[in-house]
Amino acid sequence: MSPSYNPHGKYILIRMPGHPRADNRKYVPIHVLIVESAIGHYLARPHVVHHVDGKADNNKNGNLVVCENESYHQLIHARTRALKESGDPRKRKCVFCGEYDHPENMFHSESSRHYMHRECRREYERRNRK
Repeated sequence: MSPSYNPHGKYILIRMPGHPRADNRKYVPIHVLIVESAIGHYLARPHVVHHVDGKADNNKNGNLVVCENESYHQLIHARTRALKESGDPRKRKCVFCGEYDHPENMFHSESSRHYMHRECRREYERRNRK
């Protein structure tokens, strides 16, 4: 088995023809194989493997967490960024001004999943009316 890297060079891939998660070149990310070895069966879709320390090449068991789906995986990333930037994982970043605040103080677009202060939203809409 010769390792490869995904097109973005982020994850180590192993050639595994016949594996349910193999890509069109028949490669599977090694972190998926490590999790499957730990749990004793294939990782069902839509589950996603998260690297706790954010380092894609750290595939130690203690650094890998299975997320129920991509949405939950992205929530973990958002909360980690908020904790790092604001000290509070519950806060969200305004896409207009870039400041972190509590979600109840912000407008949340379900379609885009973005947060924006109400004042920032009004300013954004004012600017885009022209």
